[in-house]
Amino acid sequence: MLRLRKEGEKAILTFKKFSEENKDAKSLKEVEVEVSDLNKTKEILEELNLIPISSSRKLRTSYEIEGVKFEFDKYLDENDFIPEFLEIEAHDNIILHKYINLLGFSKEDCKPWSFFQIKEYYSSMK
Repeated sequence: MLRLRKEGEKAILTFKKFSEENKDAKSLKEVEVEVSDLNKTKEILEELNLIPISSSRKLRTSYEIEGVKFEFDKYLDENDFIPEFLEIEAHDNIILHKYINLLGFSKEDCKPWSFFQIKEYYSSMK
């Protein structure tokens, strides 16, 4: 999957490759590059016949400690029915579960869902 997004004044193109190896957490390889022009990059992707499958806006508040990222996401616009949630990124499951437990959550509280799975779940609750 490719994602093109704007972060403040920066435009970032990300390649994501999902892995089925880790059933406890969403596991993927990400390769990111800052691009100089969001619109020209979008045009290049369209010229390659890549079709956008989704577009969304969200507010993200990020924290980091010891290389572990804590990101609070709140979707906007047509996806604002999705409640704010916490995403934790760590290099391995041991570190991930250490911080999950420190925050008072259990392994069962955590969902390795993609945006589409989150949207489907909360759409069914509307």
